[in-house]
Amino acid sequence: EVLPGRLLWAPLTSAAPAGFLGDFVRAIDLCRSPAQGPEVPPVGYRVTHYHKKAIGRSFGPFGLDVLLRFCRGLHTLLRSSGRVALGTAPGDVEERTNAAVLLGAYLQLMEGCTVEQIVAAVGAEDASLKFVCSWSRKDRPEPRRNLSVADCWEGLAMGIRMGWLDAACLDTEVSTDLICSRWREWVATYDCCWIIPGFIMVGADPVTTATDPNPATFTAVFPPLHPDDTRSLQDSVSCVGEMSPVSEYSVPLEKRLDPTEPLGRPSPPKSEVDSVATVCKEYNIALGTLAKDKEKGAFDFVTFLRNAGVSTIVRTNYANEPGMPKSGGYVSAKFKAHGMAHHDIFILDTHGGLPKRSDVGKALHVCPSGKPSGGAVYVHCKGGFGRSIMLACCLAIDRLDVSGSALLGWVRMVRPGTVNTPQQELLLQSFRGRRDVRRFAGLRTQDGPSELCASASLSGRPSDAASPKQCCAMQ
Repeated sequence: EVLPGRLLWAPLTSAAPAGFLGDFVRAIDLCRSPAQGPEVPPVGYRVTHYHKKAIGRSFGPFGLDVLLRFCRGLHTLLRSSGRVALGTAPGDVEERTNAAVLLGAYLQLMEGCTVEQIVAAVGAEDASLKFVCSWSRKDRPEPRRNLSVADCWEGLAMGIRMGWLDAACLDTEVSTDLICSRWREWVATYDCCWIIPGFIMVGADPVTTATDPNPATFTAVFPPLHPDDTRSLQDSVSCVGEMSPVSEYSVPLEKRLDPTEPLGRPSPPKSEVDSVATVCKEYNIALGTLAKDKEKGAFDFVTFLRNAGVSTIVRTNYANEPGMPKSGGYVSAKFKAHGMAHHDIFILDTHGGLPKRSDVGKALHVCPSGKPSGGAVYVHCKGGFGRSIMLACCLAIDRLDVSGSALLGWVRMVRPGTVNTPQQELLLQSFRGRRDVRRFAGLRTQDGPSELCASASLSGRPSDAASPKQCCAMQ
């Protein structure tokens, strides 16, 4: 029993143990909204904007919306039933791994348990289960698994401790639906999310989202020149946005996989280590036909960033990468013209997509301090999953002096699909705190209190870390 007399953890079983008096439920069935009936298929791992086949063999961890819906669902069931047994599909270790993360989230958010208490109650076997790397391809041998269930629990503990995740959002069905829908809306419309609420936002190159045929995405990177400007998407992107020619920030000729290949069409990889790590969005609709199909309610990207408090943009991708629109990328001067700082820290999406030491050093130098007066930073690569998240995590570790392993677990839940090579996972896990990041970047190490004070949560509420409740399992 995880919570004596109240909650039983029975993984890989389809029925309650003999003699159990209470409700038995498959854990992932609690991830449904109350408005969804039992006929709705069980929740599965997904990455918004990408086809299920592109995900490969990756299976989790589930996103923030699924996690919160589970916590609310279990909380409601325990209140009505008094005693619940949680199971997972027999023989399905992947489902068990995801369910273990969800259970740990509930115990932290609703019962105030520490990670150590959860490991003792749930078991070391479940804590040590691991997830395959994001985007792991089925046509290649499975890489070593690095992210564990315990890492995800540590990430949640960090989020709660920092005030980024507030149990108050689970008080009612309405409050839970509100934060889940808000999180999904940002991902669906702008393909981005907060990694550290109010300070670090990570996402895709805005040009890839604006030109995505998906009608839910925004249409213009920059505001129109005039309030009554009603030009088409083609105009708003290529004229108002002033898309840059491919040559403005293209992969240098000497660094391409095949130096004889023309711009914009890199040659096929010579080996797995030279492969482009991320998958590409598909653009099957002509750019000029998108305006009439797009929703008109979304703000342009600059207005969205301003409303979110972002003052600095960091771009890590080149214009001629596979998956970038043929029209190229945006002109950075346009962001500066709108009063936003812009910095280019180009990182090749090959050999694991790792930043160089100088890249990390530059990011730590040019990005805001994390204090409220400094504004927030938006870091992007092509898809917003690999190179951008690595720089963002290095920045977060430096400003907050937190563990890279915990941060790896956190970002994989708040932005599913992130950290997309084993090399990236291992580099993050090697950082125990600020000193390690600064040492990697070749900077003078320093101790002292964290520079960033948590000022916002993913629910939009001010941070108000309450004292944790005592874990019933350890009484």
